[in-house]
Amino acid sequence: MAKNNKQKKDIRFMAVGDMMFCCELGEKLRASNDYDFPFAKIRDFVSQADFLYGNFETMITIKHQAEKFAGPGLFYADPPAAQAVSKAHFNAVNLAHNHLYDFGAEAVELTMQLLSDAGVMYHGVGRNAREAQQPLEVEINGLTLGMLSYCSASTAIDKKHKYVVCPIDLGIIRKDVSELSKRVDMVSVTLHEGECSYPSPPHRRHAKTAIDAGAKLVISHHPHIINGVEEYNGGVIAYGLGNFVAYFTDEQYRQTFVLDCLLKPDRTIKYNIVPVWINDHFQPEIAEGPRKGRISTYIDELCRKLYSGESDREYWHEMSSSFIGANYREIARSLKAEGLSVILRKIKRARPHHFRLLLNSIFGKILSKTQAKNKKERI
Repeated sequence: MAKNNKQKKDIRFMAVGDMMFCCELGEKLRASNDYDFPFAKIRDFVSQADFLYGNFETMITIKHQAEKFAGPGLFYADPPAAQAVSKAHFNAVNLAHNHLYDFGAEAVELTMQLLSDAGVMYHGVGRNAREAQQPLEVEINGLTLGMLSYCSASTAIDKKHKYVVCPIDLGIIRKDVSELSKRVDMVSVTLHEGECSYPSPPHRRHAKTAIDAGAKLVISHHPHIINGVEEYNGGVIAYGLGNFVAYFTDEQYRQTFVLDCLLKPDRTIKYNIVPVWINDHFQPEIAEGPRKGRISTYIDELCRKLYSGESDREYWHEMSSSFIGANYREIARSLKAEGLSVILRKIKRARPHHFRLLLNSIFGKILSKTQAKNKKERI
């Protein structure tokens, strides 16, 4: 899409977190057959956007088809979810995520078909990585917007699958953003990565590489809990938008926000963080009163730690404390299903920060046991 000479006006661009029409929420929607219900409290606000964007985390399939696939952590949405997203005023959604292939190629194809039929654009998926990395390009208010998407999940980049995503790779991101920024007014990048309340150092490096290459906005999804937002080199990076429509009941998974941006003709960006709470009926709603204050204070603290450098230290601390336990459970399940090949695959896909997490976790446990022993001896 070539840059145009039309009169250009601001774009009000809103981005939200994960939409998961599954589990207890899915059962509720099937029983009521009211798939518009999750958006009832938020629709009026998000409809003010010129462009509304979110992460469509659950692939669409039919229940009896879904039941053919066994295993934990597989989530699907019913076919009416596509129309519900459209009626909630979503213009586009991301499909580059770790649940892409939960129910095979047929579910990917059905999801793409139903979203298209509903008038909702999507990006981030293709029959190979090159096709998956093709940008979504749109014109809004005379401004051209180019959107790229990448994913860290090994399950979504497996070449034996009919459909894949584009992996997160610094060289690819740098090249794609640089080329796209030459032909559109604004570039946004979606990164599906993250593990906890704080972005990992590699995650921050990926996001900043995109900004340095010419992107003005980087949006991340994956950990289902919110992360901070920072301004960097003329751009805005949201490291984790948390959930938006989801079945979770723990408080940390229910506090979220809308990233409300103004993309301007001079290629600058302004933004506002709008606190949102997912209520007891799994509906996102604009947070009010004391709850709004608590969410705002929490987000402010996450943002402050990004700028101060504390965020990196918090990441290593939070992840190291759970790294062995989380990976032990995952490997145990995989060993039972696939055998020893899973160990070799894990080692092959490991990155330097994974080894640091492993060492931190081991030394942390040794230190904890030593402190507990010393305390016992003093008693």
